[in-house]
Amino acid sequence: MTERIQNILAEQMAEARQGSDRIRLQGLKDLAKRVARANERGWFSQNASSLQTELITPELQTEWERDAQKLADFFAKLERKSEAEYMDSLPKPFAQPESYRGRFDIPLIVTVPTKDVPLAEMLKAGGISSYYDAGRTKDWEEDSYQTPDRPYFTWVSDGGLNLNKSVEDVRTSLIHDSRGGTLLDGIGVVIKNPDILKHHFLDLPGSQVGSGFAPFLDRWSERPRLYRHFVDRADPSFGSVVAGREIRT
Repeated sequence: MTERIQNILAEQMAEARQGSDRIRLQGLKDLAKRVARANERGWFSQNASSLQTELITPELQTEWERDAQKLADFFAKLERKSEAEYMDSLPKPFAQPESYRGRFDIPLIVTVPTKDVPLAEMLKAGGISSYYDAGRTKDWEEDSYQTPDRPYFTWVSDGGLNLNKSVEDVRTSLIHDSRGGTLLDGIGVVIKNPDILKHHFLDLPGSQVGSGFAPFLDRWSERPRLYRHFVDRADPSFGSVVAGREIRT
């Protein structure tokens, strides 16, 4: 943990030197000294768990900014905000917990329907055609997880680990720190990476449509499509999106 922090500080100081930002550079040097003193006292080993969720790498920050800009391109005008205002309203990232590694490796900003941009408009703005009344979709009722009423940041898988597994089977395999990906998570994955649907389609086990059905995202006529199928259906072209239970709004 200490080595990771020191490496980040070194990178930031190199950037400050390159940009001739003496004030920032001095601040980073002072911070590096405090880190070294705290390490000598064993502070980092005593607080490693809480630090893990707060440490944001430059790479994660860059990816967050890229994703936030893409969402602003889609939704800022619809929300009647400038791009800067919209991006400022989005949740900030948190570092990937150690237990998520290899399971939930994709950082994701997820938008939610609003008065100005209801779900149907979200789908339309995202280029997704709905082949059923998307308003009938709700959170899977057998899980206590509830989709927030504001945008949130989360860590997800893109379904590649669950190919040819039914929604039903994926739901039964969830453990204490995981949840099924919802329709909104799926929309976020497709906006972040539209090409994912060229590789496989996305089952969304964290949502349900009526009884016995779950939504999915696939391609139809070269466009992303939202539809639904039975939860016991397994297909090698489909994989369920699963997410870490921790979110930040």
